[in-house]
Formats: sequence, C-alpha cells, structure tokens
Amino acid sequence: MKKHSLFVCGTAALAVLLALRSCAWLDDGAGFSRSRLETGPAAGGDRGNTGGSSTVKEGSLMVTAVEYPEGCFWQRDSSGGTGECHISLYCNGSRTVSVPSGAGFPASHDPDMHRCIDGKLYTDYSDAGRTYVCENGNLLFSYEGREMLCGFLIKDGDIYTLGQNRGGEGLSFRKNGTMVFSSGTGSVIGSAASSSSRTGALYEDDGSIVFCFRSTSISQGNALTSCYIVRDGKSEKLSFPETVSSVYDIRQIGGKVVAAVKHVTPAKSPALIMDGEMKSLPLSISNIDIGSCLLRWDGSGNIALSTAFSGDGWKTIRRAIVRNNGSKVLFSDGETITDFWICGDDYAYPIVRDGVLTLFYTDGWVRKSINPEGRYSLMSPACMMFDGNSVTAGLSPKDSAGFPLIIRGSRMEELQVNGYVTSVGYSGSD
Repeated sequence: MKKHSLFVCGTAALAVLLALRSCAWLDDGAGFSRSRLETGPAAGGDRGNTGGSSTVKEGSLMVTAVEYPEGCFWQRDSSGGTGECHISLYCNGSRTVSVPSGAGFPASHDPDMHRCIDGKLYTDYSDAGRTYVCENGNLLFSYEGREMLCGFLIKDGDIYTLGQNRGGEGLSFRKNGTMVFSSGTGSVIGSAASSSSRTGALYEDDGSIVFCFRSTSISQGNALTSCYIVRDGKSEKLSFPETVSSVYDIRQIGGKVVAAVKHVTPAKSPALIMDGEMKSLPLSISNIDIGSCLLRWDGSGNIALSTAFSGDGWKTIRRAIVRNNGSKVLFSDGETITDFWICGDDYAYPIVRDGVLTLFYTDGWVRKSINPEGRYSLMSPACMMFDGNSVTAGLSPKDSAGFPLIIRGSRMEELQVNGYVTSVGYSGSD
C-alpha cells in the first residue's frame, strides 16, 4: 500500500493565495470527462444485482464505485470506459449491491446518474425515447422522453425527480414518474452534483420540495430571460433590481430565496440577494470582470458564493470565496480548485498542482492538508464531505496501476477495484 501524509499548517498559511484556473468539475487537471448529454441504447437484458438492500447500520460509510474487468485500462478511454462495467455499492468496505452497466443495461457509469440513498443504489438511464429509474438494478418506473436528471429526492417513500430535456430546453418535475410540473422552455438552475446538496437541484426546504429554473422568451425581437422558483409544483416568477446584470444561481435556504448575481453600480461586483435584500460583496479590486458564481451553504445560516474574476481581460483567471458576512478568501492564478465546502466558519477545498491533488481544510485558525501519494481525481462533488472537523473523500486513480483511495479523517485505505469512486456518504445522513 502506498504511503500518504497529512500536514497541519499555521495561521499564516491561511493568507497564502491559493490558485485557480477553472472551477469546472472533471477538467484536465482534476479528473476525466463524464458527458451526460448522450447515453447509448438500452437493448434489454438481465438487470440483476449481486445483493439486496439489507438493513444498514446508521453511520456506516457508503461508497458507490464503477468497476471494470481486471486488465481494462479505463483511464485511457476518452469516453470514460463505456464498455462492460458494474455500478457497485459498498458498506464499510463490503460490496452489498452490484448492477451491470453498458450496452443492453439501463444503468450508466456516469457519476451523476447513480446514487446511494438509505443503503440502496438508485440509477437512472435514458435511451432513444425513454428514461428509466431503477433500485438495486430493478426497474421502478420509466416514462417517455430523454431526460438528464438534475435532482433526485425520496420523501415518504415517493421518488421525486427533476429532469432536463437532453435535447436542450424543457424540464419536468415528476413524482414516481408521473408529471407534476413541466416547462417547455425551462432550464434547470443547478445540477445533480453539488457540494452543498446531496439531492442536487431538487431539494426539500421549509417543508416544501423546491427547485428553480430560468426560461427565455422572444419579445419584439429581443430575448428576455425570467427566473422562477417552484414549490411543491407551483411556480412563482422572481424579480430582481435593475442593477443586476446577471443571475447565476438561486436557492431557497431556510425559507428565504437567495440568489448569486452580478451587481453593476457602477463597478462590477458579486452580490447576494437574500429574501429581496441586496448585499453587495466587493472584492476590493477595481476594473474587474466577474464570471459565473456558485452558491454554497451549510444549513446553519452560513452562505457563501464563489466567483471567477479577472483584472486583465481574462488573460488570467482567479476565484474568490465570499461569505454573507463579507469575509473572503482569494485564490491566485496557476492552479485548479474544483469546488469548496463550507461548515460554520471553516472551509474545505481540493487543489490540483501540476496534476497532483491535495485536499485542504480549515479547523479554526489552522489550515490542514491531506496529501495522498500518487495522482488522483475527485470524479464528482459527491465524492467528498466535510463536517467542520474532518474530511471524508473517495479519490480515483489517474494511473492504471492504482486503486481508489478512501479517506476518512486521518485514515486512508485503498478500495481494491479496477475503477473509480462516484460518491461517498454515511447512512442516515442522505
């Protein structure tokens, strides 16, 4: 087994400007491309599984992984290994469920198209004309249309899904496959993978099932984009001040509508709109260009946004994390940070330097790092968790001779399979 190390740095390390070239998941520095725009045809066949959904003890570590036959060099396949493979669920290191994926089976190797909930493996798949949802390899329901699921939520035994039309515009919100709400021109705000939401762009807040979307219409030759929030299938149009030039992300948090926007008055600045109140968050840099912003939160009133910015016409790109209390962390150009996690006053973020992944997190005034030996990737935000004290993560090898690495606080163990990790979590915390 390879040796890996954890380092603790003093408070001065918090002032070091960390780097960023892109925050997109699965870029050349952080991982491998996993396109969900297309899936192959499902030709039927035995869906089967090698395990049931036996009772899982609360607090058990659950890991989902994609496994390939021994000797398969899946890293070399630019499509991510679309051939024969299995989607497996592990509980405390033991495989409990495994379903086949590939031609003829309605399950996908894509990290966003399977998830563990309450000790069960749920998969989705779309062929030329239908979308399928399965539990432990057994079909639960299917419906007409090719959809990419951006949200998956189970409440009171019912499965709620939020799907985006794979052909472009158009979305549907469904309960057990039956339509609850649809928009022929809507585009979902958010995605299936978020460091702050295990259920993706569809979530429960203040007793309601919620999601947001934008829709563009043409009026007198001009394109007009409007944003909406949908609660329990009922939509409401949102309005923003005239000084808002771009709306990047919207979320209902604790019953309040929160939006990450670009605010121009007259300088460009990222801003939070919380329940109709504008809170400008200047970066203290003049003449900057603001790029896309992402909302992150911890469920305890702590909200932050990350934004890309540039002071030289995008020749160099930097990113900042700005909190609702005005504090910020600035990252410098030259490295890759894929996402960040927030818990109370602390953060966690993975950084890639020269192809080497390091996980950083803060514990009070101390910044700590986890330094696995070798080249690894985080295949999705679902592959990492942060509770304010420690990190849980599932790293995937970039080299053919490596195994996935499971990090649980100070412990590091290899999952000895030929494949990659797609999520980590704890039973009872889904």
